[in-house]
Amino acid sequence: EDVDITKALNETTDTFSSMAKSNSITLENKVEDNIHMRANESQIRQLCSLLVDNAIKYCDPEGEIIVAAAQKGKGMVLTVSNSYAEGENTDYNRFFERFYRKDESHNVDKGGYGIGLSIAESLVEQYNGTISADWKKGMISFTCVLKGLK
Repeated sequence: EDVDITKALNETTDTFSSMAKSNSITLENKVEDNIHMRANESQIRQLCSLLVDNAIKYCDPEGEIIVAAAQKGKGMVLTVSNSYAEGENTDYNRFFERFYRKDESHNVDKGGYGIGLSIAESLVEQYNGTISADWKKGMISFTCVLKGLK
């Protein structure tokens, strides 16, 4: 069905605002207005939740998270970025492997099972899309390009 992606992403991001605030993290929403695509709304919400939850867990203390989205043809591009000072010289391809953790000691009190990004990758693939991670100037960004349902 045609989904109001802007509304779904805004509402999902808003649910994390108190968690971000309690961790002294700034959560910024840069989702463009009027993004629509043929999708399953619950899958879009789940994708956003997985990425924002991951960003909160691994954001630098007193850092920032940016959720951005834009229409791209009949699909969209969703990017969730967070402060991550230690991100240089990291193999980001491994982040999508189930149970992969870059630094076990960093994750002891973070919760989760190390499968969130692999689930996100699976969701993106259902939309003939791609997900990638890159790091620039102290920020790690997970970018999802969704083209449409298979």
